[in-house]
Amino acid sequence: MNANKCMVKSALIKRFQHKVLAWFLLKYVGGDVSQMNILVKFKTTKNKS
Repeated sequence: MNANKCMVKSALIKRFQHKVLAWFLLKYVGGDVSQMNILVKFKTTKNKS
């Protein structure tokens, strides 16, 4: 039971971190357009699987 709760918690934290990372890149993107492209590619590949 405890391990299951930890799994859910870590999944939520990861999802939250991705949102924060996307927001951070959008806000401070500047010249780091390549990083945005990497993030978009990562998100699309993750959604497919």
